[in-house]
Amino acid sequence: MSLQNFKKRVAAGVGNEDKHLQQREGGEMKNTLPIKRKQEIGERLRAIRKSLRLEQTELAKDMGVSQAIISQYEKGMTEIPLSVLEYLKRKHSVSSDWVIFGTGEMKAAIRDNLFGRQDNFLKLIKQTQKTLLSVGGDLKTIEKSLKGNK
Repeated sequence: MSLQNFKKRVAAGVGNEDKHLQQREGGEMKNTLPIKRKQEIGERLRAIRKSLRLEQTELAKDMGVSQAIISQYEKGMTEIPLSVLEYLKRKHSVSSDWVIFGTGEMKAAIRDNLFGRQDNFLKLIKQTQKTLLSVGGDLKTIEKSLKGNK
């Protein structure tokens, strides 16, 4: 989904009754999500973090933000910026639709990511086994050579 379409879906997902206008410096008006909606999104962010078995400090460090910001996101005190959604999708294959709207499956994306990691881990184990077999064969050759020189 393009960024423009995603923004349209976010806007469409917030009905007119949910739109709140907040006064900003200089008289500008800005659309913000209602607290209940931010809390729902924060709860989903917490669910993602816990399913990844990460502490707030670990997630914050990986994202380059403070632990306090993660806490604010999870409590619904601060709106989650698009950069966080992009990070979750890129790094952990988490659906932005699930984070924002609660639709689709968050677990499927994480499961696929874990299976990908598992495949890489199994390949690494096979390579290590081949290397150890090769080294073992070399050691036997060296041992025979040493016995033959006595």
